Amino acid sequence: MKILIIGGDKRYLTLSNKLKQQYDITHIKSEEELQKIDIKQYKIIIFPISGVSKENTVISLNNSIKLNKETFQNISPNTIIYSGIVNQNLINLVPENHIISFLADEDVKRENNILTVDGILDKIRQENVSTICILGFGNIGKLLYQKLLEENKTVIVGVKEEKDLLYLKEKAFYTTYENMTIFLNQVDYIVNTVPENIIKISQIINPNIKILDVASFPHGINIQEAKTLQNYTKYLGIPAKRSPKEAGKILYKKLKKDLKGENL
Repeated sequence: MKILIIGGDKRYLTLSNKLKQQYDITHIKSEEELQKIDIKQYKIIIFPISGVSKENTVISLNNSIKLNKETFQNISPNTIIYSGIVNQNLINLVPENHIISFLADEDVKRENNILTVDGILDKIRQENVSTICILGFGNIGKLLYQKLLEENKTVIVGVKEEKDLLYLKEKAFYTTYENMTIFLNQVDYIVNTVPENIIKISQIINPNIKILDVASFPHGINIQEAKTLQNYTKYLGIPAKRSPKEAGKILYKKLKKDLKGENL
């Protein structure tokens, strides 16, 4: 079976090397390489976890690869497309019913969440802070909350659902503008997991508060406002940055499961 990998970050190096042990793998890392191949010959095409940008580019380690729709018009009707983020930009290139998202798989999500939280904890430990606010109580927020309690940190959580507020009780607050202004300035460190501009510059009274934004685009703060903050860090793609080999093995296990006929 012929498999095409287009770009990707460091975890894709592990994925490519693992797949090469059993399959015919082409891993392209430039536009020139993409233009030279016959795309019809590939049973599986793997896009980066970050998917396709609005400029029709994909990440390839330290550079990017420009894509065009004409390249993908000739894919085989039986070709399966893998990606992480599945957005309209990807759908404009390839048929939507051909796409499988790595990030829709429960095993991938669970194992990636563990690597992500471990990476966040590493950052927090480097800062030597004790009072932390987590914005968002989804999969990442829940796991991070439990881990921080185990390390005897004081943690409060910004939530939007009543069930989470009732569960956390005095350790939580609704993420309304007024509530956030009060609570954000009672902590040393803020971890945002919400992919929405919920933090406003006017809410940051204490300029020494450190903010770690792990949410995908459009992130927790408007990109222009974020530039004015001294202690704001955007930290994305944590599994690939912190543990690329482990993260690559997670994707490999997903593909192996599918290739055994469970999903393909």
